[in-house]
Amino acid sequence: YGYGLWWNNPGIGEVTFANNITEWKNIDTDCIDYWICAEDTPKEIISAYTDVTGHSPKMPKYALGLWQSKLRYRNQNEVISIAKHYHDLHIPLSVIIIDYFHWPKQGDFKFDKRYFPNPEKMVKDLKKLNVELMVSVWPNIDCTSENYNEMNKKGYLVRADKGKSITMTFHGNTTFFDTTNPEARLF
Repeated sequence: YGYGLWWNNPGIGEVTFANNITEWKNIDTDCIDYWICAEDTPKEIISAYTDVTGHSPKMPKYALGLWQSKLRYRNQNEVISIAKHYHDLHIPLSVIIIDYFHWPKQGDFKFDKRYFPNPEKMVKDLKKLNVELMVSVWPNIDCTSENYNEMNKKGYLVRADKGKSITMTFHGNTTFFDTTNPEARLF
């Protein structure tokens, strides 16, 4: 028999898989949230797991092809020129991903107009090449971003148990939006 274990815990911890022991440790948490199932095959375990967590929607046809991504595109022209290059080489590109600092500040959920002056046109130009656009949204919110004050006021930012903001200094003084809060996810 096999088993499946879903350990859903935001605390710091570790798991050890050894010959005679499987050990789950959590350093600091108020509760432990887990789910276990016992089934005969991996397929049955995955089926039981997805019955609990939800089934993935069917992938759209375009998403089954070639995806292009790199650390950072500098501007809108670079994105279009890369998509055109694939097209000119007769390589069917399905999706191009814009990631990493396409925004003015972390937490400004928009394109930086200096480098991406017309996102609507960029999307239309990509669609003419049969390419879909995916944009990575990072969870970092700079304390000087246009959304910080409102998100902080509404409780959409991650906090420690004592109510202090959890911050890091990565390209500014940033914290994270709380993805476990359904209202914050809709922001």
